Amino acid sequence: MTGELTNGVAQWIIRYRYKDQLDRTYDGKSPSVSPLEAENWKKGAIGTIKYDRAHSDKSEWLGASGR
Repeated sequence: MTGELTNGVAQWIIRYRYKDQLDRTYDGKSPSVSPLEAENWKKGAIGTIKYDRAHSDKSEWLGASGR
C-alpha cells in the first residue's frame, strides 16, 4: 500500500523487474493503482512497460497485457 487514498480507498503500488537489451536487470514500480487492479496482478505475471534504451533504468508501467 502507498498510504495514498482515492475516494477513501487505499491505493497500491505494483513492483516489477525487467531486463534491457543488454540483459541487465532493473526494478521499477507502477503509479498508484486501486486494490482491485492490484489484486489482478500475481507474482510472476507478465505486464507491459516501456523504457528508455539510452537510460535503461528509467521505465514506465503500462500494465495491461498478459495477466
